Amino acid sequence: MKPQSEVSKTNFITPELYAREQASMMHSPRGPLLIASCVSGHQLAGRTLERYEALLKDSGSNAHPAYLADIDHRFADSETCVRLLGHVNGSDAFIFQSLFNPASGLSIDQNFMAFLAAIRAFREHGAKRITGILPYLAYARQDKPSTFMREPITAKLMADLA
Repeated sequence: MKPQSEVSKTNFITPELYAREQASMMHSPRGPLLIASCVSGHQLAGRTLERYEALLKDSGSNAHPAYLADIDHRFADSETCVRLLGHVNGSDAFIFQSLFNPASGLSIDQNFMAFLAAIRAFREHGAKRITGILPYLAYARQDKPSTFMREPITAKLMADLA
């Protein structure tokens, strides 16, 4: 039989030990975390990933979320194509995209199409949850009908497409 001091050291879980074990496991009921960015959302996704990894490190975890960068590209005729270079089945995916990004040289509509294509790619390849991170919501000014102008509610159209 082990001495009492040895038993308490091996079987007693302190709050600190429990917190360390939980941080190292990093299991989520929503599936493994996956961060992805379209070309125009690359900078925001990169900064967010750096900050998240710093928080994980501070909590004692050595986990690193999966990251798929610049998942969209353009064909010569400016058509948008999304290609996922990693496994996404069962993941909790966060897709970063900046709809208005003058530095990219792409229009709001091209960026929105890339975002929609990315959502479709993640859905078709089995992502458990998909969350879009859009720092600027295009067409938000067109959220209600204009009096006597016969304009569509384009903000609703964008939501319906997503």
